[in-house]
Amino acid sequence: MPGHLAAASDDAGGRGAGGEDKARAIIRWRLFKRSSNTTASDGSGDTIDDEHDVDLDAVKPSDFYGPERSPPPPNAPRLFCILGDIENDASYYTRAWEISNRRFARAQKSLGELHLQNKEWDKAREAYQLAVGVNRLSSELWNRLGDIELLLGNFPDAAEAFQRAIATANEKVGGEDARTWSNLGTAFLSWYREVIAEAKARKEKMKADEVHNLDDMTSTKRAVDLGRSASQLLQDSLTAFKRGATVANTNWRVWDNVITIAASLKPNPAFDDIIMGVKSLIRIRQTESALDIEILTLLVREATKSAAAADNGDGSVYCPPRGTLESKIIMLFEQDIVPLITTNSGCWDLVSRLRAWRQAFRAPWMHPRRPGVRR
Repeated sequence: MPGHLAAASDDAGGRGAGGEDKARAIIRWRLFKRSSNTTASDGSGDTIDDEHDVDLDAVKPSDFYGPERSPPPPNAPRLFCILGDIENDASYYTRAWEISNRRFARAQKSLGELHLQNKEWDKAREAYQLAVGVNRLSSELWNRLGDIELLLGNFPDAAEAFQRAIATANEKVGGEDARTWSNLGTAFLSWYREVIAEAKARKEKMKADEVHNLDDMTSTKRAVDLGRSASQLLQDSLTAFKRGATVANTNWRVWDNVITIAASLKPNPAFDDIIMGVKSLIRIRQTESALDIEILTLLVREATKSAAAADNGDGSVYCPPRGTLESKIIMLFEQDIVPLITTNSGCWDLVSRLRAWRQAFRAPWMHPRRPGVRR
């Protein structure tokens, strides 16, 4: 058709001049009848049945503000959504939802995004809840709903949404999955903090002999209903962050979260996870600023709490059995941390403390030794 050829030649991309206006005109032509004050200058009349007789270059958006066509075209819900995108009009998303008999999830997704742009958080949440209600296998929709629930502070609902996003992701591996796992960890961590805050507030109203360990208490109605203790929520958060770190193995921020939560577990921190996280941070960042003095102090304190190496009496170097926590901490310091230290005196103090505990004053402590042997 000549009109199409002319439009295609207007730019190198073949889209023609005024691409958005042209799309808007065609969509309005498909959905609406002519405005009462306009006439068809191209002889097309007011029908859409014979599209080949219509000069699309002559179609203008202002010509089609009449009543909706009846019956609507088969793809009317999608066209209404596209028109809503172009004209930034929520009413078209609502119409798409209605005309699809409340089955076109894209309409509620678009409506939700428009509400988010306007910072109408509760309306956005409602829209995405409707969207996942008709498309429960969309990882994208569950993810977005989780983001909104997290923003609103609905941490149990956020955790549920992210778990559903993971379950429907078809084992996809990539940054999006890592983001979902990380957000799930954040939801559990925020829920844990909410539980602790409420438990502490409750403690102030109770007698001392009626208070249980805060880490074993459940709080908030959802936590009670699900039987989740604060310690379980923190463990769930660690599990999620570890999975996210495994998927995005070069994202040091996720590994930093793993370290922080592993160190927060009570009564026993997850030392193996802390060591793995510190090694990963060093591998990724390769800078002295990656070293957290508080975390390293925790490791040295754990390694040196036994007096076994300090009372050998013969000046030999103590080498813990291979595979023990003490051995892992020593290997971390000597092989990964020492080569990285330049000016951090706090780190050197910890290295000195660890070596003094081992009686490693003069020996080449980097050399391998048989487990449990003192030299």
